Amino acid sequence: MWGPVRAVAELNGESVRGSAANSSALAGAIWSVAAPAPLHELSFDVGVRHGISGAADAWGGTAGLTFAFPWSRGHDAGTR
Repeated sequence: MWGPVRAVAELNGESVRGSAANSSALAGAIWSVAAPAPLHELSFDVGVRHGISGAADAWGGTAGLTFAFPWSRGHDAGTR
């Protein structure tokens, strides 16, 4: 089952002496889904990046997958 969708944004910039500044902005979304065993969490993400300086790429895209495994099995979250 599909879970909540979160909007994400990022501003990124880099300036190195002797080179033109490289700045860009990213907008995207992250979808959390019910994770099958043995995974603990699972989410998919997509984004579009736009250059806001002359040295940055004009447009770009990104997609990814994030998953997490539990650190221990059979224990309650509050115990060690």
